[in-house]
Amino acid sequence: MKENSFERWHPFTQFLYYLSVVILVTIRMNPVIIAVTFVSTIVLGALVGKREFAKMFFMIYIPASLLAVIINPLFSHEGVTILAYFPDGNPLTLESIVYGAAGGVMVCSICALFFSFNTVMTSDRIMYLTGRLMPAIALTLSMSLRFIPEFKRHMRQVSRSCMCVTGNGGKIKKGIAVFESMVMWSFEKSIERSDSMRARGYGVGRRTSYSKYIFTKRDAAYAVLILTMSIFVLTNMLCGNIYSQYYPYYKIDGKDPLAGLTYVSYALLTMLPAMDIVKENIRWKLLKSKI
Repeated sequence: MKENSFERWHPFTQFLYYLSVVILVTIRMNPVIIAVTFVSTIVLGALVGKREFAKMFFMIYIPASLLAVIINPLFSHEGVTILAYFPDGNPLTLESIVYGAAGGVMVCSICALFFSFNTVMTSDRIMYLTGRLMPAIALTLSMSLRFIPEFKRHMRQVSRSCMCVTGNGGKIKKGIAVFESMVMWSFEKSIERSDSMRARGYGVGRRTSYSKYIFTKRDAAYAVLILTMSIFVLTNMLCGNIYSQYYPYYKIDGKDPLAGLTYVSYALLTMLPAMDIVKENIRWKLLKSKI
């Protein structure tokens, strides 16, 4: 399958983007920040996942968000704007509904963000990022990620072979035979990999590694842009230039023009991968039209 422009970013730049968005959207429950994150993550998820993302969005993310919206007013009764009373006498407040809605939208946004993260940040990219910092943990994780699907495939083969020999009868006996075969196979694979690592000089001298990822000027420019906008937005958040509260009453405030500039910077930050993908698609269509 053809990779889009965002999937060709360097793993460090991709990870920096996801880390920045997660930190900024969770550090303050600002409704504007949450709304911008919601729109941008949906656009990015649709560009990356298409039909699979639409299925997850309507079947899982939206119901989970609605559940958060419903549950919060049932357990939180803070706020000064009372709309009604529950049968047990507790008030239903506007502030609790708004807070639940903000929390639900934020949950949906983070779920959509992690959908694109799981699609873009493959195991090879994660191994690349962690391999130099934590080589032992990265090696263990890499071997585990490879061993589990390999173990499942081999177990299916052994199970089919046993079924051909013994038929459907004796399920307990068949299960014991499959288990014994898988235990012996696991020991054999462990010995083979140990001998292979020893033959290749693992643990002797300085370790070298191969990487197909090249940090280009384009990746550096995106990384600097993401880092600059993230620091700017975070600084304005911590300094109170954009401010919101839900209890005891709902209020959103900001010091213009810094508030508007902060929101615009955050919108550009979150939409950066989507804009790169759309720009590449438009350019590709223009080139095809000239043929």
